[in-house]
Amino acid sequence: MKIWKTTAVGVAIALCASHASAANYYLAAANGEDSMFIAFDTLKSLSASRKRVWVIFTSTEGSPAYKMALEEYDCTEETDRNLSLIGYTDKGDVLFSGDQPGPVRHVVPSSMGANVLTAVCDLETVEKRFMFRADNPLELYKLIKELKSQPPLNRAWHPRQLSSRSSNPTAP
Repeated sequence: MKIWKTTAVGVAIALCASHASAANYYLAAANGEDSMFIAFDTLKSLSASRKRVWVIFTSTEGSPAYKMALEEYDCTEETDRNLSLIGYTDKGDVLFSGDQPGPVRHVVPSSMGANVLTAVCDLETVEKRFMFRADNPLELYKLIKELKSQPPLNRAWHPRQLSSRSSNPTAP
């Protein structure tokens, strides 16, 4: 089963890599319905410990289908703050948007948000096999929805789990 997951992710990367004008999206966290991607090309260092990046949240259940959030992270304090949020339908139409900066929040340990924080703050550890290329967030959403509808990907999965177990297909 683990081989199928790794293969599906590899095929997705290969298919997406063919777009010359595509952007890079890093899969930072995922579960059965939701995925969180870092728009890798938008990452900016504001100081030694502060970073700003667009994060894309996709969901195969409910509305909105996907959201784009401009987030600011403090790597030393392990906090984040939402600066802007836009929600979209599965066709790419805007449902809502807002540019009201939110409060600084502590990132919950062992959460999807903690995985995003780790990836944003320590880019050297980012595994390139979880980098996707897509023309825009709508295309990324469609790709992930298609991948998750396939039997090996319709259960909870996470990049860290895949990377640690991909070489051992019999691992629990």
